[in-house]
Amino acid sequence: MKRKLTTEELITHIKRKGITFNHMTKDENGKYEDLDFAYLTDLAAIDMQLRQFLLELCLDVEHGVKVLLLNRISDYLPNEDGYKIVQDFRNGPDFGSRQYELTIDNLKHNQYLKEMSRKYSQNPPVWVFLEIVSFGGLTAFTEYFCNNRKTTKKLEKISSLLRYCKNIRNACAHNTPILVNLFSNSDRLDKRPRIIQGISNNIGIPNQDTYYEKMVDLISLFYIHKSIQSELLGKFQYNKGQKLIQRFHRHDWYEKKKI
Repeated sequence: MKRKLTTEELITHIKRKGITFNHMTKDENGKYEDLDFAYLTDLAAIDMQLRQFLLELCLDVEHGVKVLLLNRISDYLPNEDGYKIVQDFRNGPDFGSRQYELTIDNLKHNQYLKEMSRKYSQNPPVWVFLEIVSFGGLTAFTEYFCNNRKTTKKLEKISSLLRYCKNIRNACAHNTPILVNLFSNSDRLDKRPRIIQGISNNIGIPNQDTYYEKMVDLISLFYIHKSIQSELLGKFQYNKGQKLIQRFHRHDWYEKKKI
């Protein structure tokens, strides 16, 4: 079995890679120009706080989309009993069947929802199904709803963007770094979604920045959140976002550096 490195050995190994420790009271010139270990730890902290903020926005979106769907079903589909639409989703496209089975399986194995499982695992109404469905399942159900029921332009637009929002949600929930390769050529799109172009023009995002996968996902998240948020929630998250931006500028290390 390979011996575990001591702390000093690990630091020595890192230094040999060209990373210095000048902002952490250790001096060493390296192969990478102007790269200090403090920059990496600061960027890691920023990325963590960014993920926490974005995950909150995703949770807001998840709740808001569920409310929009339930309101649409109850207000505009008076003949819908709440059960048929779930079974139609189950018996419809293959993705509907898969998401339905995953949702029911998760319900049956959720130790906090034993009573709900006992009552509804065989035939859940839509208000129960949406309560327990995953973000991916919500995305699939919303697309199905918009394709098979009378809906609104607002919900249709949200539905077309929700799949991109899901990417951010999954990355944040699984602690996948957001800032790594944010504008990497490997993530550059030959063709961006048409809907993104109009949104980015309205909110002032440079055209060239909208050809990257993460930017498409982020634009989608911000657009959906703004579309569904209440005024109070909007102000709350706006203030949190401003504090996060201030955190980005705590140091001036990155003004002329490319990490």
